[in-house]
Amino acid sequence: MKKIIFCIIFFAIYAAANSCTKAWFEINAYEYFASSDRPYLDSTHQNELTYEIDEKYVYKNGLIDSILTYHQKSTIPNYLDTYNWSEGKLISNGSVVYLSREIINDTLIITQTAYLKDSSTNQITTKILDNYAEKKIVKSSSGKEHLQQIFFSNDTLVFQTTTTKSGETDTYKKITVDDPQDDSKCTEFNYDGEIDGQLEFTKTDNGYTLTYNEENYAPKSIPNYKEYFMVVPKQYTTTIRKKRTTIKATQKATYFDLLGRYKFTK
Repeated sequence: MKKIIFCIIFFAIYAAANSCTKAWFEINAYEYFASSDRPYLDSTHQNELTYEIDEKYVYKNGLIDSILTYHQKSTIPNYLDTYNWSEGKLISNGSVVYLSREIINDTLIITQTAYLKDSSTNQITTKILDNYAEKKIVKSSSGKEHLQQIFFSNDTLVFQTTTTKSGETDTYKKITVDDPQDDSKCTEFNYDGEIDGQLEFTKTDNGYTLTYNEENYAPKSIPNYKEYFMVVPKQYTTTIRKKRTTIKATQKATYFDLLGRYKFTK
């Protein structure tokens, strides 16, 4: 029965462009690799059970330059990832990851390769198109491969993860569809037709914010959400429209202090 529900949701077609699913695609497909002419991540705020994490993204010449990560409720130290595209290197927590970036036809390809002390490698290859993106993760030490794919069509977003090891393949899917009554909201379902998360976006002066509330966790009394703060360049034509109904806004992060911490206004 659950699989039948999933199929019904998957093949549903909505007449109007859906801004919530489009926003979620942009966030997951491009992450922080968006160029200066596309919507890009400015910062994120995650409150998950017992900890909070803030991330600030800094760009230079239209490319990601650095990422500052700040842990509010943890003894885990803050850290800074720095990208040097001219030398093809990422410095992450003291380790060096080698980078390459190229555009072939309409596809942006980012490759990250880490050479480990045991002579093994971890490689992540990201490919991005207008309505499709994929990330392939290969770990030579374990022989395991992960292929994460994102399909966007008819205002429906499909996430598919395929794991391969020793010739055995396991595939997991989930989809995100809009709320027919309010295109600023959408819902993420897993393959069994159960709700994984509820999403809501809000227009801002220079872009939008999107909040993902995870549903499959306990206890429900403890917050478990992540907010994405996006900037949309003026020259970019977006499908995001103002929401039809009034929605109570969450706290908005207006800026970071020198330690990378959010300062809030209500």
